[in-house]
Amino acid sequence: MTAPTPSTPSGRVTRADLESALGDVQADLVTTVESRRRSLTVVGIGIGALVVIVAYLFGRRSARRLAGIVEVRRR
Repeated sequence: MTAPTPSTPSGRVTRADLESALGDVQADLVTTVESRRRSLTVVGIGIGALVVIVAYLFGRRSARRLAGIVEVRRR
């Protein structure tokens, strides 16, 4: 990022100079976020699905371990 170039002959930085520089930074930031939003959404959904699958498998494992075996005897 470069320093704003003063628009006045005295070399002072004016409010317009600052607004222009900050507007450029904001525009760059907005385009970066917009370009990566879709990929971040896909990654987030993938991580969420992975968490649900892992939770299901761990729940199933503990249920099998805690389940009792019922033995039926006939006389």
